[in-house]
Order: sequence, then structure tokens, then C-alpha cells
Amino acid sequence: MPLSRRARIPVGILCLVLVLGTACDKKSGTPSADASVPTSTLLKQGIAAQLAGQLEQAAADYRKVLTTDPNNKYAYFNLGLIDQKQRNLAGAESFYRRALAIDPEFTPALFNLAIVLTSRGQNQEALALYRKVISLKPSDASAHLNLGFLLRELGHKKEGEKELETAVKLDPSLAARVSPSPSA
Repeated sequence: MPLSRRARIPVGILCLVLVLGTACDKKSGTPSADASVPTSTLLKQGIAAQLAGQLEQAAADYRKVLTTDPNNKYAYFNLGLIDQKQRNLAGAESFYRRALAIDPEFTPALFNLAIVLTSRGQNQEALALYRKVISLKPSDASAHLNLGFLLRELGHKKEGEKELETAVKLDPSLAARVSPSPSA
């Protein structure tokens, strides 16, 4: 059974902000296909378009980034976000996996891939991904929260409650999202 929409907390905006701050890692000055626009500028244009709801333009900008920087995990991640928003879960999964092929510890892609897999009923892999996010970022309250909800749904109530408690300790604002465990 997939998680409710209330339970899932995607990290899309977080990564968009991250990308704005870090551009394209070490290739931020790489020229684009037309050699007049740096890759970092195209990436920022894509982010601005995405935030404005212009998803087709954003996707076009990210694809341009990938023509000159095929290892740009941010472009793949943001294409995944677009597909996820449009409920193209197969496409989102593919883009997140491509970002992870470049950087297996890219936690935003790990996290969002876990959400997509949960929505597709691939709960065991989703559990493993949430646990990997937590191993890389133990203070990630959202990962603890989503892991807790998934564990609870799968019948691992005690472990799920522990994760939910951890999430609320890390971010008390999440308490409103956590309802008491249903009775067995």
C-alpha cells in the first residue's frame, strides 16, 4: 500500500536551492551547446523556469545542460522532479537513477527515488534507500519520517514508531504530521 500524500515529503525545492548555490559542481563554467551560454547559466534558467511552473522550458534547459555536461547530476535530478510532478513515475525513476549513477550518495535523488518506488509498490528497495539517506545524513528528519510511515504501513510498528519519534526530535514541526499508530 503506497504512502499517503500527507506522508511523503519530497526534497525538490531543497535541491533547487542547492543547485542555485553550487551550480554544476566543478563544471559550472562549461559552455553550453551554443558556446555563448555557460552550463551554470542554463541550469539556473531551468531552475527559474521550473519554479515559475514552466516545466517544458525547464526540461529543455536541463537537456541543453546535459548536451555539454552529460554527468550533471543536478540536471538529471531536476528532470526527475519534473516527471515526478507530472506523475510520470517511470521517467522520474529513470532520471533519479541516472543522477545516482553519477553520484551514488546524492541524497536528494536517493530520497525522491524512495518516494517514487513507494508509490510504485517497491517497498523493500524504498526502505533500503531511506536507510541509506539516514546513514549518510543521520539528522535528515524527513527521511526518518518517511521511513517511519513506511515501516508502520508494512506492519513493523515498533521500528516505525521509533523512526517517527526520531523525526519529531530532529524537527518538532513534524509532530503535526504524525498521528498515533493505528491499533493492531
